[in-house]
Amino acid sequence: MKPDTPISTLKALVQSANWRGTDRTAAAARSIEQSMRLAASRGMKRVDFVLLGMRIPRAKAFYEKLIQDDPSLAEIEVEFIPAEDLLRERYKDHPHALQNFNEVFTEFEDSESYKRTAGKEAAGVEALKRDDYKGKGQY
Repeated sequence: MKPDTPISTLKALVQSANWRGTDRTAAAARSIEQSMRLAASRGMKRVDFVLLGMRIPRAKAFYEKLIQDDPSLAEIEVEFIPAEDLLRERYKDHPHALQNFNEVFTEFEDSESYKRTAGKEAAGVEALKRDDYKGKGQY
């Protein structure tokens, strides 16, 4: 992809914010657990998770619960990286592309869908903290 065409990259971010048709809650928890167990089985020292920024607090809450259940996994260094930050870093030397990405991403963040999803993410984090998490939209 050329540095001045970030829109197609953004489509992946927009699609990942769409919750319809999939139990992404269970998938997210399983993905974190499976990634951590795979890393441990291979002797890895670090795992990075790349997600939309709005999803990171819930992913961290899943991770913290996993570490409580299996403290041996805490030996692996973990970082949660906002995908949008990676894209901004990618386009930092291409002002037009960066401006284009920022405009589109700001429009995305201002959308009702994004705001609704961000609210559900926050509610999910609170439910996990209360140990009352029942899955997608049930908090």
